Amino acid sequence: MFIGNLTTAIIKCLFLVVRNPGYRLILRAQSILLRASKSFLSLLLVLMLQGDCWDDGPAGSASSSATSSSSSLRPWIDTHTHPTGIDTDCFSESCVNASILAMDAAGLKKAIFINPPAPYNNSSSAKEAGVRTAAYYRTDRLFYGIGGSMLQARIDTMPDSGVATEAQKSEFESTFNDLISSGPAAVVVGETASLHLSYSANHAFEENPANSDLFLLLADLAASHDIAIDVHIDVVTQTMQTPSFYVTRSPNNPSTLQPNIPDFEELLDHNLNARIVLAHVGRDTTGVMNSSLMDGLLARHSNLYAQIAPQVGPADAGDGIVDRTGKVRSDWLTLLQKYPTRFVLGSDIFWDGGTTSSLLQGVQDFLQQLPSDIAYQIGCTNPVAIYKLSSGC
Repeated sequence: MFIGNLTTAIIKCLFLVVRNPGYRLILRAQSILLRASKSFLSLLLVLMLQGDCWDDGPAGSASSSATSSSSSLRPWIDTHTHPTGIDTDCFSESCVNASILAMDAAGLKKAIFINPPAPYNNSSSAKEAGVRTAAYYRTDRLFYGIGGSMLQARIDTMPDSGVATEAQKSEFESTFNDLISSGPAAVVVGETASLHLSYSANHAFEENPANSDLFLLLADLAASHDIAIDVHIDVVTQTMQTPSFYVTRSPNNPSTLQPNIPDFEELLDHNLNARIVLAHVGRDTTGVMNSSLMDGLLARHSNLYAQIAPQVGPADAGDGIVDRTGKVRSDWLTLLQKYPTRFVLGSDIFWDGGTTSSLLQGVQDFLQQLPSDIAYQIGCTNPVAIYKLSSGC
């Protein structure tokens, strides 16, 4: 009986290793054992010992082992990816196809291509067209957004007061209309930025009051076209010193930062039909991003949605959504369960032609830790509802 079960187990192991890339990852996870034996039989032994190759657990065992989480990728939609950066772009068909391979490796079913927020002196119609063209190569897997270059650059021209002239408003609305009608339906406006800290000397610092005239106009325009807005805000709750990480990396950053949450809440209240997605939630860039802050914002504003970036931020104070080992913090899990329809995922990847990505894998690792219903809700159901996608996972 045991010999028969052992034979069946070995055959099942071989099938799993050949058919399922997740099991092949065990070659790395069990590196000590494999280095010691340098034998493929070691992999089979590891799998059998953990129970994955037995129908009812090893012979004589009363319990069965659960399949390793790496064996089953959870599906998700990435609502925040960039095919263009400061000096690079991924607008070619070959680069897009490589990106699809990276998506497949991380269980990523669909992705939204958007431009990063352009400063006032870097408006580019070519970048707007590039994002659209790149997404067209794989309309079965990709969507695109508008305005990260041309609309954000106009927002960034505003004075600190945020007051726009009638001519500026007219130009902004005309640009929006041109972009929204430039091809098949865009699904988001963005990436826009209210406060975006600079990471290097050739990376702009951008600060624009979220209650400025053009942001408020954008909320009205987006609401009238039933399209979501992606907003980047490095959140600041009170006047503070700029974290040293940014000061040492870029001379473009100021020495102090001013509160921006009140202005953001004015934007949220301005038009309740505007769906506003706060980008990079859970990745603490200023030391004040925490679950309590997000709980309050979500409770007060029904048109606010949170785009999770399960990464440790450069100014993490121990309150981000994951710790430095990648483990989901319990208070954030409670928040996800409290507002299950208000969260989506955004890796913030800059596509570069690579066929694998640690950022995408980090999102998959995050999903593996969530209850299955919550993982599917935020990974697949919510993006379709919030961004009005034509297809989902």
